[in-house]
Amino acid sequence: MRLFIAIKFDKDTINRALEQQKLLQANATRGTYTTESNLHLTLLFLGEVEASYLEPIKIAMEDIECKSFFLRFTRLGYFEKPQGDIWWIGGDNDPRLQHLEILLSKRLSSLKLPLSQEAYRPHLTLARNVRMPDEVKKQLMEKPFPWFGANVSSFTLIHSHRVDSLLTYSPLFTKEL
Repeated sequence: MRLFIAIKFDKDTINRALEQQKLLQANATRGTYTTESNLHLTLLFLGEVEASYLEPIKIAMEDIECKSFFLRFTRLGYFEKPQGDIWWIGGDNDPRLQHLEILLSKRLSSLKLPLSQEAYRPHLTLARNVRMPDEVKKQLMEKPFPWFGANVSSFTLIHSHRVDSLLTYSPLFTKEL
């Protein structure tokens, strides 16, 4: 099973993210856009995991002690990729978000799961494989970002799979903060 742990957002936050996605769609010549139901902020990518790990992962998530917090989205950005850029919205390096990611990493590393060693770069992916002229990209990056925020009151273990060829993120377990 392909698994990750993420923060899911309320309808208002999703709508604000979709406004930024529409801006991309209006300016890009190509792109694969994240469906509304799949918008999230990844805390920890677990990758391919045997089903026997589900219960230990749930227990590890339950053991996390963290208070809810307010997360600000303050910028639009992208990761350059040869096949097309990954566009996202992100925020400041929120210490509470970083703390939650560290707690999860430490707790799940005890299960001997092969966790990523890359630096954590929190973001909400709007689109992949995006192509647009460099001049348009520059204009988007210089445009003031209408910041918005969201209450983070839970995190969710999610199964990534395809249903009738459509990428689907199915929640398996949610831990309330």
